[in-house]
Amino acid sequence: MGQQQTKETKFLMIFEAVKRSLLAADILFNKITKELNSYEKSIDNSINIGEAAVGPLIDSIAFIDFAHRFGTLIDSIPLIKKSSTQLKLLRSVLKNVEKARNHLQHLRGDLSSDKDIRYPILGLLQWSNGQTNYILAFTQPIEFDIVGMSYDLEKKNWESTLEYDVIDQRINLDKVLSEMKTTFDFVVSQVQFSNSEISKLSWGMTQTLGVKIIGKTNA
Repeated sequence: MGQQQTKETKFLMIFEAVKRSLLAADILFNKITKELNSYEKSIDNSINIGEAAVGPLIDSIAFIDFAHRFGTLIDSIPLIKKSSTQLKLLRSVLKNVEKARNHLQHLRGDLSSDKDIRYPILGLLQWSNGQTNYILAFTQPIEFDIVGMSYDLEKKNWESTLEYDVIDQRINLDKVLSEMKTTFDFVVSQVQFSNSEISKLSWGMTQTLGVKIIGKTNA
């Protein structure tokens, strides 16, 4: 019978996965933002960006998956009080993420309904730059509804810089990422690390291995 893991060992294992989920989400967010910004001139000039839309939409779905994974890992990490205010805030922000993720994981169930599909099946991206709200979505054989970002008339700005929408879920990606980072900092503040390097938000070392077959083979 195998030796039982201590809470400390389990914490370290899950904590590493938490770090890498956050780092992956951060990379995806920056990549999506950079690519979308590069399309603005074409969109302003009514030029079809075609297959260029594929990358950001794929990355946004990956972001949803990593954000959901981050929340699942945080819920299972030991040594941290699950009733803390910060974890409650994270769960609240990730509610829409979980619904979107479940939709994307189980499209067959959603599409088997007889109801009209009035949304892009793989979702759409919206982002803001100055006074402009840009929208990116694949075309479909039938028309679908698009609801733009909310605009604050008093503050004169859009509600978010980057948003992923699918079915009836609107996900503010910058808000989700910000809450993930705040939660990570909270977890670090609650635990005393014997090695300060472990608490740093970095990928750490990567193990690599190459296996070479040496010897004659039969012709």
